[in-house]
Amino acid sequence: MTLQLPFAFADAGQMPHKFTLTNDDSSYSKTLSLASDAQAGSIDGTSVILFTEMTEAHTYTLTCDDGTGTPIVVFAGIDYDKMVDTFAASANAAPTADPTSRT
Repeated sequence: MTLQLPFAFADAGQMPHKFTLTNDDSSYSKTLSLASDAQAGSIDGTSVILFTEMTEAHTYTLTCDDGTGTPIVVFAGIDYDKMVDTFAASANAAPTADPTSRT
């Protein structure tokens, strides 16, 4: 799964954000950070983080710790197949809201 974030790669290296992806039975859990794991996105002003080795027949939850120590749930209990369909469909869609806002 690739997360595309609205942070320029040069800025991402200075950000404390950590993203943790886990599945329903905790057989998969991976934490990646903007500072050390991000790559430059294909769209100017973006960075990407890549989660690999996910498996089918599970649901996944993604949280983000923005450096405050209190993780924010980005999404919870999304079925692998649904997540793949959703992210594939939105890969080229423009964001509809500021993803950094907490409203």
